[in-house]
Amino acid sequence: MNEEKRAVLLPVALVQKIERKIEQSHYASVESYVEDVLNEVLKAEEMEIHIKEREKMDEIRERLKKLGYMD
Repeated sequence: MNEEKRAVLLPVALVQKIERKIEQSHYASVESYVEDVLNEVLKAEEMEIHIKEREKMDEIRERLKKLGYMD
């Protein structure tokens, strides 16, 4: 799958830090490392949003039960 890509500028010091980090890893490039890390961050944020939404729904259900609208 060949996805369209766009350039993102990063500070040189950060790129060098990533290069050192991936030297002994399975990552072939800084780009592949950054892509994986960003995907993981976005997944974690999405999970956090879903958890918060679920907690809100649980609170609403509990309030409705206390008011006698739900069993």
